[in-house]
Amino acid sequence: MEIGGLVYFILGVACSYAFYRLALRKTLSFLHLVDDQPLSRVNSDVRNRLVVRFFSPRPPPDTNNQAGGEGEQDAREVGALQHLQFILMNSGLRGIKFEETPTLEIAADKVILDASIVHKHPADLKASINIRPVSEGGMQQIHFAVPLLNRGEYVLVKLLLSEAIDAGQLRLHLVAEDLPRQIVPKALPPDATRSLLESIEWSAIFVGSLFLACALAMYFVIIAGFTAHPIPEWTDAGLVTFKAKLEWIHLGLIVSSMGDALMGGLGAMIFFGIGFQSLTHRNRIVLPPELRPNSGRSPT
Repeated sequence: MEIGGLVYFILGVACSYAFYRLALRKTLSFLHLVDDQPLSRVNSDVRNRLVVRFFSPRPPPDTNNQAGGEGEQDAREVGALQHLQFILMNSGLRGIKFEETPTLEIAADKVILDASIVHKHPADLKASINIRPVSEGGMQQIHFAVPLLNRGEYVLVKLLLSEAIDAGQLRLHLVAEDLPRQIVPKALPPDATRSLLESIEWSAIFVGSLFLACALAMYFVIIAGFTAHPIPEWTDAGLVTFKAKLEWIHLGLIVSSMGDALMGGLGAMIFFGIGFQSLTHRNRIVLPPELRPNSGRSPT
């Protein structure tokens, strides 16, 4: 009776915690999607003699001066040139209202060449991004003006830096109820940006199915072989007598059984471990094809 009560108590605590996690706790995901240094693919000898300058986007013309966007642009010489993309998403069930604007800090020697929101879900989500002047501590600040994030809503942010940084060392600073003050970015695999159907590796499923079908056919053949030629029973006479009763067909069936188990295990690994591997991703954000990493059309 006491053991039953303890089990019910543990189940009650587990259910309460699960309810809290799913229904009451707020969850904000800061996901690292792209980290690319395009100039790193240039030959080192060529790169040492190559000067790259970044021209800031032209300001839009105003009503008083229609040619305002044609003025001289600010050009900056860049070094490593790093392209980063992050996703800020409400991955919980409750809406998130920020008491202060979420902020990302970057050292001043890594000049922010460009910072923009390239995609929002939903499209009418009120969100913007602002680069603040360098603070006294020598840090640049990027403010994410997102007053409210409901369940499943997110923004995709693109950053272009003059020098490379360790993206894993970045911290998103925020003040919101039931959320930590800092969030560390977590990597989002490229295949987690596709739908479930698109993320299935059909070639692996075909190969795994072929292995499993062969293993199943071999299993029935082995069972039929053991039925026709049963292995001698173990008696008190010992191992020598048992080995004397074994025939070559018995050894062949035993070896075939081991090979069949290996083939079946390999087929299951290919079928489930590779074919359906992407289905295990905790975070899945279906992006338009042109915004997915390695699509060849990702904005830079």
